[in-house]
Amino acid sequence: MLEYCPLGSLTTFLEVNKLTNNGRESPLVWHFLFDLLIGMAYMHGQHYLHLDVKPGNIFLASGPDMHRTAIAKLGDFGLAWQLDSEEPPPALGDGMYLAPELFEAEWLDTPSTASKPTAAADMFALGVTMFAVATSYAITSELWMLFKKGEVRRLDDHMSPELGELLRALFNVAPQARPSAQQVLDHANARRIAHELHRELPELRHPGADTLNSSLDLNLEDVSLDDDEPAARERTAKKRRKSATVKKDLFSIFNDADTDD
Repeated sequence: MLEYCPLGSLTTFLEVNKLTNNGRESPLVWHFLFDLLIGMAYMHGQHYLHLDVKPGNIFLASGPDMHRTAIAKLGDFGLAWQLDSEEPPPALGDGMYLAPELFEAEWLDTPSTASKPTAAADMFALGVTMFAVATSYAITSELWMLFKKGEVRRLDDHMSPELGELLRALFNVAPQARPSAQQVLDHANARRIAHELHRELPELRHPGADTLNSSLDLNLEDVSLDDDEPAARERTAKKRRKSATVKKDLFSIFNDADTDD
C-alpha cells in the first residue's frame, strides 16, 4: 500500500506555484530539498539507486503548518536498481535529468566489463530537479549541456549563493567528487539553514565535516563545524575577507573563486 499524496506531483505544483522571488528561492525550496536528501540518504544507505529522480516522480503530501505547506516524497521506483546487482538497470531515466556519465557508460550493453552507475548519478539528477524548483525554468537540452559542464554560475543569479554553491557541487563533472546526500545533510550550511527554518534534520553522521566533498571548500560566509581549530578559523576569516570585497556582485564572487583556483 502506498501513501496518498493529495497535492499531486512536484511538476503539477510548480505549474501554479513560483518558488523564487527577487533572486532568492522560497524557504519551501529548502524544505523540499531536505525532504529529498533524507529519503535519498536512506535509499542509498540500503544500496539502491532511483535512477529517475525528477519533479514528475516527486509527490507532495500535506505539510504540518502554513510555513511548510507540503512534504516532498520520492516515488515511482520503476527503474530502481540494487548497487550490487549483476544485471544492468532496466532502462535509463529522463534524459533531461540524467547524469552525463550514464550516457557515456556502456553498462547497458556490457554490464560485466563497464563501470556501473553510482549514487552520484542520483545526486546529479537531484541537482537538476532543485534547479527547476528554485528557478521555475523548464529543463531543456541547452540547460542540460550547461549542467554537464558544471556551468551553473551563468544561471544562479536566480537563487541564493548557498543553493548555487550546492548545485555546482552536484554538477561536478567527476561523479566521485559530487557530495552524497548524507554529506549535504551533515554540512554546516545545511544545519544552519535548517535551524533558521526551525527544521529538524537527522543526527549528524559525520561530525566535523566542513566541506561538501574532498575537493570543494565552500566559498560562503559561514563558520565551519570544526571552527575551534586554528586552521579552520583562518580559512573562515579568509573566506569572509574575500566575500566582503565582492558581496554586492554575485558573479564577481564566482569569478574571484575561479581566479584563486
